[in-house]
Amino acid sequence: MGKVHGKGGSAQIAGDAITEIASWSGDLTIGLVETTALGDSFTEQVAGPVGMTGTIEVFWDSANTAGQVAMMTAIITPVVVNLRLYEDSTHYFDMTAFLEGGSIVSITDVVKRTYSFTSHQTVNYT
Repeated sequence: MGKVHGKGGSAQIAGDAITEIASWSGDLTIGLVETTALGDSFTEQVAGPVGMTGTIEVFWDSANTAGQVAMMTAIITPVVVNLRLYEDSTHYFDMTAFLEGGSIVSITDVVKRTYSFTSHQTVNYT
């Protein structure tokens, strides 16, 4: 089994590179609904829709207009974006998503931004 190191990861918004990524994480979720009835000995669920939530942390790069600035714009004027999260050069999650974000400004560090995303409709893995 081949192992994959995180240093090969990357991300894109609308096909354009997001630069200066410190990390990204994603959680695939299934909307489980419990259907356990009175008298049942074990819990029971029905699987609902699949989605993905997560974060992308970057070192702020205002020169990355097609990547980081586009992400900030997608938050200020809320729109669904095409997001692709690479684990390495060939394995990635592909989805449309809504973005939210926040900034970290510290006298002892560079400016960082953390973008949260929530998938909208399908999530694919290649």
